[in-house]
Amino acid sequence: MGSEVLSPRKKLVSVGYAMKAKNANNAIYADTANYAQNLIGKVSYADSAGHIVPPDSVIGVVSNNALLYIRNDGMGGYGLKIRASSEGIHIDSTYYGVYIYSPVFGVKIDMPIYDGLCIDQAGNNGVWINGAGGDGVYAVATQRGGYFYNNSTGTNYPTLWVRNAYNSTSSERIANFYAGVPEKLRFYFQGDGNAYADVGWNTFKKNSKGSYESYSAVESQYKELIAHRTGKLVNGEAYVKFDASFAEFVSAQLPIEITLTPVGSYSGLYVVEKDKYGFTVKSGAGDNNCEFSYLAIGREKGCEQRAVVGNIDEEERQAQLMDEMKRAEHERRMESKKY
Repeated sequence: MGSEVLSPRKKLVSVGYAMKAKNANNAIYADTANYAQNLIGKVSYADSAGHIVPPDSVIGVVSNNALLYIRNDGMGGYGLKIRASSEGIHIDSTYYGVYIYSPVFGVKIDMPIYDGLCIDQAGNNGVWINGAGGDGVYAVATQRGGYFYNNSTGTNYPTLWVRNAYNSTSSERIANFYAGVPEKLRFYFQGDGNAYADVGWNTFKKNSKGSYESYSAVESQYKELIAHRTGKLVNGEAYVKFDASFAEFVSAQLPIEITLTPVGSYSGLYVVEKDKYGFTVKSGAGDNNCEFSYLAIGREKGCEQRAVVGNIDEEERQAQLMDEMKRAEHERRMESKKY
């Protein structure tokens, strides 16, 4: 120091370890850490007696451009397993428990052996996905693409709620249903409320012998309403009034078709005048007091024009193209995981 020689003299050398370090390639433990490229080994915790207990997993943090990346290569276990007597994951938040904003994939689960996502006994919404740029939920499975079970009553609590909030016209779709190999559009619901089915609508009923019989809906080029009942002439004339529901919903722009059939005796029946509220019938010959049955068919109000079906073949082609793109993207991502 200056002209003074310090004694004894010692060399200043690097140390074998540091109590505090900003960066460390390897660490057995750390009190606090902002970043860890790889954390290898078992993450330990202290039990009630103060003993260190290791769990059965190996984790890595901050890898593959992920804030949390959990990888299990051939260990035969779980990516993440939480077992608790009360709460597996507890998120206490004033607003959102988990909020994922504008990702490419909000949540992506690849190739699970059993359930891709199982949410049991949700008090309100099991899954809420808002504003997805593509598919809100895209599920491919070997058994069921989706299984929904509801144990609540009331019209506001359906097992499945499907909604198209964009518009209420025939240009929008509420739901599409495909089946067969290759897939074909079998039936769909438009935004204006119309439903279309390939082949037709069918119902089944159980008869007195305990077996089931099928019934098919009547097919017509137009959406029509039917009214039928019996009437009786009095001195060769009668006025028949339609039910209020028929008169309310039938179109007044087009004539109502009426067919008359005498019952029990001959009578030359004919319609004098008619409108959506009813009609007047007279007899030109035969029994002036005969009974008769009638069948009235009218077009539903607002459906005067024949409904137009879209280009189903093009819709199927677009749907298949979209599926192929998603499968290709899935295979590409699975292949990239090998390296």
